[in-house]
Amino acid sequence: NQRQQVMDATWGGKQTNRGAPIEIQIELANRLNAHPWFTLHHAADNNYVQRFAQLVRQRLKGNLRPHIEYSNETWNFIFLQGNYVRDQGMARRLDTNKNRAGYRYYSERSVEIFKIWERVFGGPQRLVRILSGWTISKEVAETILSHKDAYKHADAFAIAPYFFGDHNSIRLVRNLSQAFDLITNDQYRYSINNTLKFIKEQKAIADKYGVKLMAYEGGQGLVDFKTKHDMEMPNPVLYQANRHPRMEQFYNRFLQGWKQAGGTLFAHYSSPRTYRRYGSWGSKEYITQPLSQAPKHRALLNFNRRNPCWWQGCR
Repeated sequence: NQRQQVMDATWGGKQTNRGAPIEIQIELANRLNAHPWFTLHHAADNNYVQRFAQLVRQRLKGNLRPHIEYSNETWNFIFLQGNYVRDQGMARRLDTNKNRAGYRYYSERSVEIFKIWERVFGGPQRLVRILSGWTISKEVAETILSHKDAYKHADAFAIAPYFFGDHNSIRLVRNLSQAFDLITNDQYRYSINNTLKFIKEQKAIADKYGVKLMAYEGGQGLVDFKTKHDMEMPNPVLYQANRHPRMEQFYNRFLQGWKQAGGTLFAHYSSPRTYRRYGSWGSKEYITQPLSQAPKHRALLNFNRRNPCWWQGCR
């Protein structure tokens, strides 16, 4: 048994090999009365998947629907799981191109996992079966959804829409005006407007295959991945941009655009966390931070309040 246990001394460690036990994830969903979203390990075998599903069925409140997804960003080859699915796809001879072989394996393995959960739950009715892809790539979406009619076994297609301008230009930012220009100027590939265009393209593909469009993560993405220290430029300016009242306006526009494009569930990345050179991802910088100092958190709460479930089947 390689998974984390409730009685382990710690659940901490590297992101690639540690995490909260399944029991804790289920208990959190039960206490919050929230539908959980589970991502299954890229190397999980059928026995692990079945036991995972059985534990969820035994412990999760009956009114809650498990959202299930195979791994995370397998299209992204900077991650271990991205290379794993490529290797598996080539081994199965799913395509002569190793990238497409990876997309096809991800699609194939996802359906295999969905079917195991369906057997455990007595059908798909209570499940939300999610395939996911790359926000800017129509090819990835088409390949994953169409491979062996995978879309017929899925309920949703999920992407990760972020607005940030572009990474090379972020490196040159020295003041707030330049940071905000990245977000609003459409000469940059990932401005708000351009990111909303990508969302609309993905929605058209989701509609073609009869699945809902979701966001497995998303939000602002102002980060320079090449900096070595937290206070190295442009990091201090990027922190300031995330604390500025204009960020609330950007979030309002972005979330409304998501809704208007036909998107459904949107999982913001991320919950409260400290701003560092790895990114200013948190909706707050710490859990008890006053709302007056957290423009992204204000925008998320206001959007939720003003926009109760708007899509069919939302509950």
